Amino acid sequence: MSGPALAQTGAERVRISYSSGGMTSIDLFIARDRKYFQQQNLTAELIRVPANLAITAGISGEIDVLGSIGSAIRSIQRGTPLRVVSVTLRRPLFFLVARPEYKSIKDLKGKNLGLGIVTFGGSQHTTAKRMFALHGLNADKELTAIQVGEEAVQLQALTTNSIQVAAISPPYAQIAREKFNMNILETSTDKFASIQNGAAVHVKTLQERPGFLKRFLRARPGEQVLYGTGKRSQ
Repeated sequence: MSGPALAQTGAERVRISYSSGGMTSIDLFIARDRKYFQQQNLTAELIRVPANLAITAGISGEIDVLGSIGSAIRSIQRGTPLRVVSVTLRRPLFFLVARPEYKSIKDLKGKNLGLGIVTFGGSQHTTAKRMFALHGLNADKELTAIQVGEEAVQLQALTTNSIQVAAISPPYAQIAREKFNMNILETSTDKFASIQNGAAVHVKTLQERPGFLKRFLRARPGEQVLYGTGKRSQ
């Protein structure tokens, strides 16, 4: 079904969660603003919510598609009825940002500083710990993780010294450096692969609404699709 045929029926609402206002979720906004969803007879409602709450909403049916899939994958391993159907980001896009007085990760050792996080055990938290580990710092023992909220709030917390370091993505990392003289101590983009963003749905959606999923996947730019044949639908 395409073009005029789609226009004959009412657009189907799709509620999509995303956890970061940074670059990692930009494909959703491109699809919405360039009317890719509309072309597939979908009305996209983008809902910003922490990944752990999105999982609960996805299981209950309050969210149709989860955009942050790192936490979804971990929940699937624990037996939740969710499935990943596509991947848009295969490397964690985080930069380890510290206040101006800390020039290197070694400067953080032995000071019991605050590490800002979105969710305990989430993709941002686990990626931060991996970056610290590259330099011999055990974040669980040498830093205090503080659940601050999303990245814009973390940037504000850095400027007020409520936290001293955080793993944040563009454009917030660059704003921190250029506007507030923060230091970027490490980046994850060239260090390790990790599935971070894409789409996860309830098992029932996968089984009962294959047509909806195909239209959703067609609307998303630049996807590696896992659903169906593994190739992007045309």
